[in-house]
Amino acid sequence: MNKKGYTLVEIIVSFSLIVLIMGLVYQMFTKEIANSKKNAYDRQISTIISVAKDYHLQNPDTTFVMVDDLKGLGLIDNEIVDPRNGTNITGCVKFIKDAYYNQYKYEYFNVSKDECQK
Repeated sequence: MNKKGYTLVEIIVSFSLIVLIMGLVYQMFTKEIANSKKNAYDRQISTIISVAKDYHLQNPDTTFVMVDDLKGLGLIDNEIVDPRNGTNITGCVKFIKDAYYNQYKYEYFNVSKDECQK
């Protein structure tokens, strides 16, 4: 260090290190936010599937249920928002029978009613 102050090289190196550290922190922060949104979405889908299981127990002859139908029956809140993009979660939960284990498997699909019936 110079007695009168910092040299230009010292200032540039210090500034470069600060920018590098800020860039790394920003990447970690945005990655953590994306993971948090994905986890929130997975929890919402898990809740929808759980409610669909209860619906299927009460209506064993059905092969699927639409998320909008669950909303209409009051089984879930009216607005379920996808935290990843802010849109409403729609789609259906299919009830797929596993013949080998004689049990049902419940899967969520983000498709229309016509596509869910296939």
